[in-house]
Amino acid sequence: MYTTACALPLTLLNFTGTKNNNSVLLTWKTANEINTSHFAVQRSLDAVDFSDIKIVPATPGSVTTTYSFTDNVTGIKAPKIYYRLKMADKDGNFSYSAVVQVDYTKTNTDKITITPNPLSNSTTISFSLSNTQKVSINIFDMNGRLVKTLLNSELQQGTHQLVWNVKDEKGNAVAAGIYFLRTQIENSVETKKIIVAR
Repeated sequence: MYTTACALPLTLLNFTGTKNNNSVLLTWKTANEINTSHFAVQRSLDAVDFSDIKIVPATPGSVTTTYSFTDNVTGIKAPKIYYRLKMADKDGNFSYSAVVQVDYTKTNTDKITITPNPLSNSTTISFSLSNTQKVSINIFDMNGRLVKTLLNSELQQGTHQLVWNVKDEKGNAVAAGIYFLRTQIENSVETKKIIVAR
């Protein structure tokens, strides 16, 4: 969860963004709304160019008010998503909130597991996706040379398992030693050590 608070013509008590699988829940709380017209929820993928995604009417005259909006981010291929509020008065004046950043880099997968490890004959790589993602999984040796490509395709949401039978691209059994499993899911990369024992 990311939270910002800033001083504005009306009082913005807080503004938060919470990721939840394929959506982001945005909430904000205000006080002293007197001449406020509406809030424009704005989104950006680069923290520079923002566009309106939702207009939320204000509640003038209230002591404090809590607002919320759920942004469906299915299909957005970005490691970070940025949000801000454009708060407009009835006379046409407006102000911006500080920017809320939601990080999707490491949350599109559950923990990647390798069982067994160390191994002798085969091992199973397990992971799950919260939405459709391009996935690349490769085995490298200690010198950084590619040993085996296990996967290079787009996968649907859900739990996935791959089996490495301890062979290289030509089907030959690999020697005992230390290898590295490199998993890339969109822009997120994770590397884990695999020990092959004979």
